[in-house]
Amino acid sequence: MIESKGQNPTWKNIVPEKVKVLRYVESSRYSLLGSFIEFIWRLSRFIQRVLRVKFSLFNMFFTDTKLQKKKFPKSEIDCDQQQVITHVPDKYSLIGLKTLETFELVLDKFDFDYIYRTNVSSYVDLKKLSEYISDQSKTSFYAGFMGRHSGIRFVSGSGYFLSRDLVMKILANRHKWDHGEVDDVALGKILNELGVQITEIGRTDILDPIDFDAALSRTPLESFHFRCKTKEPSDSIQIMTRIHSHFNL
Repeated sequence: MIESKGQNPTWKNIVPEKVKVLRYVESSRYSLLGSFIEFIWRLSRFIQRVLRVKFSLFNMFFTDTKLQKKKFPKSEIDCDQQQVITHVPDKYSLIGLKTLETFELVLDKFDFDYIYRTNVSSYVDLKKLSEYISDQSKTSFYAGFMGRHSGIRFVSGSGYFLSRDLVMKILANRHKWDHGEVDDVALGKILNELGVQITEIGRTDILDPIDFDAALSRTPLESFHFRCKTKEPSDSIQIMTRIHSHFNL
C-alpha cells in the first residue's frame, strides 16, 4: 500500500539518468514455510535476550546454504518491469537472503558503481542522491545512517550505499552471513571483519504527520533520505506526498 500509493507516485516517478530503481516482488508460494522460519527466528532471539547468551537456535537449522539451496527457488529479475521476483516470503528473518540474492542478480545483469538499498518506509530524493554520490570513492564505500548493536557498527537498512567491490566481497563471504541477526547488522558484521570503514550520512526521520514541519525545519538542504515510518500506512503515504510537494518535485 505504501509503495503503490506513496512511493510510486512520488520519488519513484522521477528517476535521473544513469539511475535504475528495482523493487522486490514477493511470491507467497512459500508463506507457510516462511511463517515457520519466522517463528524459530523470533524464538531464538527471545531466548538469547532472556538468557543473555550468544548461542543462536536459529543458526543451528537455517544457515545460508540451507536457506538458499534447500528451502526456496532462486529469485529472478524482470528488467522490463524493473522488478526482482523473489520466492522468499516477506519476513524479517529472510530479508538477508532476499538481499543476497538481489546482490547476485544485479551484479550479473548490470554494470554499476554503487547499490543504494532502501525500504518501503523511505522517501528518497534521487537527484540529490546522485549529486551526493558523484564525487565519492568507487571502492570500499559503505555509507548511511550508523548504528551499533552488540559492539557491531553497521548502517541502517533503511538506506545504505555499497560500492560494487563491496557487493562482490559480501557475496564472496556470504557463508559468514549471520541469519540469526537482523539483516543490516549481519551485513555490518561482515564488513567490520573485513575492516571496511563507515561513511556516516544523516537522514530525516518523520514518524508522525504532526512532526512534519518541525522535522523539515532542521533538515539540511543536501539531505536526500527521509524515513517515513509510522504506525499507520496512510500516515506514511501522507508524509511522502507532503515531502514531494514541499520540494516541488
